[in-house]
Amino acid sequence: MTKNTYQDIVYHIVFSTKNREDVLTPPMMKRIRAILKEKAENLGLKLHIAHGRGDHVHLLISAPPKWSVSVIVKNLKGYSSYKISDLYWQRGFGVFTVDQCSFDRVFNYIKNQ
Repeated sequence: MTKNTYQDIVYHIVFSTKNREDVLTPPMMKRIRAILKEKAENLGLKLHIAHGRGDHVHLLISAPPKWSVSVIVKNLKGYSSYKISDLYWQRGFGVFTVDQCSFDRVFNYIKNQ
């Protein structure tokens, strides 16, 4: 990428626990957040916020264009399941792109989950 290239690719990603089981307690969510942040940083991503409750997680994440969203999700779900042996994710995910004008609104939505 050259110095004259600007990119700002932000995704709102949502995925659920296997069978939508209500297992994401506040202490577990805190642990998941730390694990997701660690993996995101290792991949060169910026995890702005991760939060959820009960049976699903919301992420707001910036990614360089070299990463497809499916590869991002695969890595984050796989790593978190590896680090927390009794955590299982449902197949699939939801994803939405977030523009600069909507960033704060989506960030606050996730924060208040």
